[in-house]
Amino acid sequence: MIKVEIQRDHSRHVKQIVLTGHAGSGPYGSDIVCAAVSALSIQTVNSLIALVNINPEVEIDEVEGGYLSIRLPEVSDKQTKHDMNLLIDSLVLSLQQLKEENQPYISIKEC
Repeated sequence: MIKVEIQRDHSRHVKQIVLTGHAGSGPYGSDIVCAAVSALSIQTVNSLIALVNINPEVEIDEVEGGYLSIRLPEVSDKQTKHDMNLLIDSLVLSLQQLKEENQPYISIKEC
């Protein structure tokens, strides 16, 4: 199961997303749930860097896999903060929708 932990600040904006585990919805290399979560999260990181010009702190377990942490930086510029929040909220929405369609393979916890 992929476990998603979403940490929010006092304003309810996402400050960090941590993804752990493997979906186990299919054989290694053919797990479409794992592939979807990976594609969504990596695309969000790439968009934050290329489109919003911010560099989130990213940690990945490149040896074992099954771990990705995205920590967002403090941003003072209103437009940049808006764009960053929009992209990360889109990721959260996509993960929630994916969870609804693949209940036994994804769990989401917000704190």
